[in-house]
Amino acid sequence: IAPVSEWHHLPNLTDPSERTMNQSFTIRRATPEDDAGKAALLATTYGTDAATLVREAAEIRAHWCDFGDLAPGLIAWVAVDADNRVIAAAEASLRLFANGCESLRVLFLEGIAVDPAYRKAGTGRALMATIEAWATAKGISEIASDALLTDETGQDFHRALGFIETERVIGYRKVIGAETPG
Repeated sequence: IAPVSEWHHLPNLTDPSERTMNQSFTIRRATPEDDAGKAALLATTYGTDAATLVREAAEIRAHWCDFGDLAPGLIAWVAVDADNRVIAAAEASLRLFANGCESLRVLFLEGIAVDPAYRKAGTGRALMATIEAWATAKGISEIASDALLTDETGQDFHRALGFIETERVIGYRKVIGAETPG
């Protein structure tokens, strides 16, 4: 397993030999040109709007431009149709740990979405298989993810892809510099 200091040295998977293709779509690493299509699909998953995601991707890319990916440890894939239209998208991050996992190097599926017209056709499964192959090539043995307790569709999707529920947690945040309520 590569040391953490080498995690940002990820291969450029836009090489045609490293793409996954089937009869109706191609899966490849996302590029900046895919931001709008990727954001349109992932906005609902992230509980925001597509314009915000496109703006945030540009800001992240500008901040981390020396690393080649959206940000160190953040990897994105898309499935595109014959017209190069994004029909599915996924983003994942490299983490030292994820709840419910046993290894110390985990790929965390941050978000995945499939255009409704391509659902139930194996698009999401093919996208996930590409992500799993990438993780395996990097020596990663576990992929973690999450879904809101109220998101039954997301939970069903994860189970259909072979994920098992490990725990239920409550998320917290603290705004730095804000007054803490009494």
